[in-house]
Amino acid sequence: FALAGIAYALLATPVYKADALLQVEKKSSGMPALGEMGDLFGGQSDAVTEIEIIKSRMVIGSVVDQLDLTTIVSPNYMPVIGDFLARRNSEKDQLVIESFSVPRNYINQGLTLSFKGERFTLINSEDEIILQGDVGALVTEGDFSLHISAVNLANTNSFSLTKIDRLLAINNWQALLNVSESGKQTGILVSSIEHPNKQLAVKVLDAI
Repeated sequence: FALAGIAYALLATPVYKADALLQVEKKSSGMPALGEMGDLFGGQSDAVTEIEIIKSRMVIGSVVDQLDLTTIVSPNYMPVIGDFLARRNSEKDQLVIESFSVPRNYINQGLTLSFKGERFTLINSEDEIILQGDVGALVTEGDFSLHISAVNLANTNSFSLTKIDRLLAINNWQALLNVSESGKQTGILVSSIEHPNKQLAVKVLDAI
């Protein structure tokens, strides 16, 4: 059991936590700076109102749009030890996608993106080629389009790529976001996000 525990600790994908503090300004009546949003929660305390607004679909939705969180990309590694070996490599796999769109029937469907140097191929679950092109150029075919501006292939030449539904993306990040008041009636909010991608968690929390 001890060896199994050690193996799990080494091979399991780590989850990182991003934190932020927010000071809520007390208002004599409501929260006029928030306009109509403040009126919706007028009967609540400033801290509770701010928490509701931070976690609202309107706020999270704007972050999803700003950071294009409907585009999900992750490197494909060999089973069991691939992710562990990649984490130990100081050079990381990186893919910068400027834009990605698919027809509605491909929303929430996983695709595979493979590279040969600066040349890429996007295929569906039936191994059919959807797009082929070069890094740095916008490639379109029907309702499919993909613009990759940069790629670094340190540990793999294959990625999983999915365009998810916007509402699903909003719900996912609402579930990951935790906001609470530090102490009672302090006006200090503690917000946090736990995610395997540390940089993404920080970017999302900063945007919120």
